[in-house]
Amino acid sequence: MRTGAGRIGCAATTNTNLKHSIRGTVRNYTRLAVATAVPVADRRFLASCAIVFVASVAITVYACESMSGGMPMRGDWTMSMAWMRIPDRSWLAGTIMFMGMWIAMMTAMMSPVLVMTLLRFRRQQAKSTVPELNALTAAVAGGYLLVWSIFGMVLYPIGVVAAGVLMATPALARLAPAASAAILLVAGCVQLTEWKVRALCRCRSEGMSRSAKVDRVVEGWRVGLRAGIDCVVCCSGLMAVLIVTGVMNLLGMASVATAITAERLLRNPRLIARAIGVGIIMFALLHIDSVSQ
Repeated sequence: MRTGAGRIGCAATTNTNLKHSIRGTVRNYTRLAVATAVPVADRRFLASCAIVFVASVAITVYACESMSGGMPMRGDWTMSMAWMRIPDRSWLAGTIMFMGMWIAMMTAMMSPVLVMTLLRFRRQQAKSTVPELNALTAAVAGGYLLVWSIFGMVLYPIGVVAAGVLMATPALARLAPAASAAILLVAGCVQLTEWKVRALCRCRSEGMSRSAKVDRVVEGWRVGLRAGIDCVVCCSGLMAVLIVTGVMNLLGMASVATAITAERLLRNPRLIARAIGVGIIMFALLHIDSVSQ
């Protein structure tokens, strides 16, 4: 009996040790899989992107709070401080201030999409050394953000001139809410078109497919420029929503950034884009209803 009990106890101990061994092996392989799935260089890249994202969000929030409020206008709406020039400030100073805010805002809004694009690009450059890979990644990101910066440089004088005309012409100021509702309605309808679906699919599938072999920084710039142009075209409707709702509106920024990230990264982009379009159209109709009252 003692011998049998001893054998049973020994078997139980062996089974317990075997279970612990299997669990330990699985745990080690899991850690190894996680470590090999994200190389050290990419983990450092993602950590750097996280720091940039947090900094850009902080700068954007500070800029929005410092420029909160606005000028009450005829038609029961408020002109954003972003488009109002300070009398003793030159065009150059105003442009520099706006561009600093704009670049920080675009970095914060586009970071989720841009980081995934850059990570895909890095994994296509498997034969590059880490310094070369970092230089190429910086070139692609620089080209991408340059396109959005140019967009902001074109937008700023248009917004300032339009604000000046509206402040000087009360009759036009009364029509601004109705014009805003019409822009929202058009932006929502754009989300429902096949053109939007094609532009979105080009951004999702072709964003870095043309960059399989990039050996020079100049080529990286070109890749970033192409990706930035595709992104600006694809996001034109959503950016119109942001401009109409208030370029310094934190809720508007967060909503547009969430919509861009969802339609770019989640599955079934056609359905997501159209769902966003329906939401924008409903918002436009509510805006029209409030204007008509």
